[in-house]
Amino acid sequence: MAEPKASPEADPRDRVKELTRELFALAPSDAAAQIRCMRERGEVWYQLCDFRMAAQDFATAGKLAEEKKIPAEAARCLLRESSCWTEIGKPDDAKRTAAKALALGRDAPGSGVLEEALVRLGAVHRRVGDFRQAELCVSEAVDRLKRGKDRAATASAIHGLGLLYWEQGKHAGADAAERESLAIQKSLGNEYGVALSLTNLAATHFERGLYAESLRMAGEALEISRRLSLPRIEPIALTALGSNWADIGEFEQARRMNTDALGIHRRQGSKRSSAISLYNLGSEIALPAGRLDEAGRLLDEALTLARETQSPIHQAMVLTAQAELGLARKEPEGRVRMLAQQAIGLAREAAHTETLALAASVLMRCDVGGESARHAASALAAAASCTRPLVRIRVLLDVLDASARSKEIAAAIGPLSDLQARLDRDVSALDAGLGPEHAQTFRQKHPVGCRLALRKRG
Repeated sequence: MAEPKASPEADPRDRVKELTRELFALAPSDAAAQIRCMRERGEVWYQLCDFRMAAQDFATAGKLAEEKKIPAEAARCLLRESSCWTEIGKPDDAKRTAAKALALGRDAPGSGVLEEALVRLGAVHRRVGDFRQAELCVSEAVDRLKRGKDRAATASAIHGLGLLYWEQGKHAGADAAERESLAIQKSLGNEYGVALSLTNLAATHFERGLYAESLRMAGEALEISRRLSLPRIEPIALTALGSNWADIGEFEQARRMNTDALGIHRRQGSKRSSAISLYNLGSEIALPAGRLDEAGRLLDEALTLARETQSPIHQAMVLTAQAELGLARKEPEGRVRMLAQQAIGLAREAAHTETLALAASVLMRCDVGGESARHAASALAAAASCTRPLVRIRVLLDVLDASARSKEIAAAIGPLSDLQARLDRDVSALDAGLGPEHAQTFRQKHPVGCRLALRKRG
């Protein structure tokens, strides 16, 4: 569904008042008009990011539609209600309403509701890390839609599949899905859909270290979102830009982008997205800059929100960053070890290799002897599966530095020449993705870039 476009002349809250007056004026027997009015008011509340008020209107409209035995309409209201619960951070309620919509959709064949419900239920499963169930739902929806004529719905479902692949680290699949969705959206002239696909393509390019392309795509998505007043897209584009600038080493630009995104997410009441912005500000900006107290506050809040929204991936990412922070603060090794072990458990559950590699690297630096060597081998194995060159380089540098201090690690990791060759390949890939305009900045400003520069001089 395309996001409602806000008119620069009209205040959406005035439309809420108009719809409320219209609703009170309707005859009690005119159920169809009541449902339409409540649904439209719910959409305006959603546009205003007041998700609780939107959920209330969608739920009331859905209940009335069900009472009047209009299953397709009831299902659509439930799907919009499910979207609200997702934004609020209540995945169980989101799953309950989407599952009910799916059941109603099976009673309304040919309406398109069944496919909408499959996509929505898949999105809910994706949010809580149940990727297998999510892929079953979304793949079924895509297969059904490709046999039909609703190209807009097909593009939206393919975008959902791209998001699912991206969160699993299947970046080639995500890229292919988003390019297919983008082509359809462009042919339909749907700029909202174009912007949405561009944000995810920016993310897949970022994960592969293709910074110049990622910045271009995220910048284009941001321009569309601001020109058309699309508050759902703007913070996603800002986050993508901020992640790129943080990896490059332009931390002040990254801080501004992520702070702006966090402000929007908070106004929208989106706990999950707020958790991501807080993590980015704490782990990718404050911690590398040595602002440890600030990093601690940001990561504590991010973990609280990640737990409230039941997101195993984001909990694992934050716990790993907290473990890194513990090392920087010289906290007791037992606490640091506990944080890293919790992160590894959650990362395994979500099959998130990047977090597995970084958390194992923390454990390697905490433990001694054989345990430390075992963690070094685990970190290297997980890093080899990561698509992001910067993560692979961080882990390789940590292991190489540790091997110089530990005979056990040196014996466990194999010939140093092999690791050095891996490092050289990853640095070349990173430099290619940075381009000449950003490679120098990276080596001057980013901690990993500074380590590489020192290593070259040494």
